[in-house]
Amino acid sequence: MLRPTSKLADKVSQSSGPPAQLPASDATQPVSASKSPPQVAPQGASASSPPKSIEAVRVDAERAEQSRADAAREAARKKEEEIAAAEARAARAAKRRINRELYAQSIAAAKEANSLGPKTPPLPLPPSQLSETRPPARRSNKYRFTNSSDVKIPRSPLTANSLVIDSQIAIAIRRKDNGLPLDSSEQGWIDWAENRVKQGHALRITDRSAVHEVRGRTLSGFKSLQLKVSRSSEDYLNCYDWLDATKEYSMPVGGSEGFADREIVADTIMAERPQGVVPSFATADRGIYEAMAQRAGLSLRDVRSLARKGGSFVVRSFRDKSGTVHPIEIIPLSGY
Repeated sequence: MLRPTSKLADKVSQSSGPPAQLPASDATQPVSASKSPPQVAPQGASASSPPKSIEAVRVDAERAEQSRADAAREAARKKEEEIAAAEARAARAAKRRINRELYAQSIAAAKEANSLGPKTPPLPLPPSQLSETRPPARRSNKYRFTNSSDVKIPRSPLTANSLVIDSQIAIAIRRKDNGLPLDSSEQGWIDWAENRVKQGHALRITDRSAVHEVRGRTLSGFKSLQLKVSRSSEDYLNCYDWLDATKEYSMPVGGSEGFADREIVADTIMAERPQGVVPSFATADRGIYEAMAQRAGLSLRDVRSLARKGGSFVVRSFRDKSGTVHPIEIIPLSGY
């Protein structure tokens, strides 16, 4: 057999290199047949943290129980609130239904009264309201009417061309006379009043407007009303209470605190005038003309349509103690 040359032996020794050396750690430790799996720390805890004590576990359990109890109480509270809200909605719906029934009855009664038929007796209330109903107090006895001696402008009976205006319109005229700025509604009322004056109407105000509402030189252009009865008379007080909340009508003229509004309307109804003359009263106060529409047998939709179109309506449902009808024409102003 031939031996390799020296050059070939050197190449083989260079390509094979030195023998592989094992790491020191592997060389010193014996090799086992099977390796044990690595130890993994519990989730949420570091490998170095000690296990929880019994006291800590108990505290965590109490906190969890408290949280569940709080959540249960909150759910019960919300449920009670939902039940209370549902009951309140049902009560409001029942009240609205009763009010609609009473309003419909009052409209029917006003239509009968405005037809100049016999006086309609008070309407019975639904059984659900009888236990809560008390006799209405005559608030006119507690209200101090305007003192006629305080009025500083002339007073005379109404005529066929007289037009009584509410305090709102008179105040707008005063603001214009004093050079104060006007909003669109006030300017609309003034334009309407000036157009009526051009047509031959004479503007009038009541004692209440003259004493408490209108000031300055505006008063020099107006006259007040002359009443045919005193404000302490039975007929006047009955008229005032008819304008207030009664069993027949659910809407008091001017609202629950509209004492001045009721005095103004009562003065117009009880004003001195020739036989057959119906006093005309113009107002932009919805609390007045909507309540008067109820006494005329008109619905709210009807009176609001009249207010937008510039119409009017006559109320003939008030009678004095002798049975005499005292009509009044209401001119609602709106849409300006």
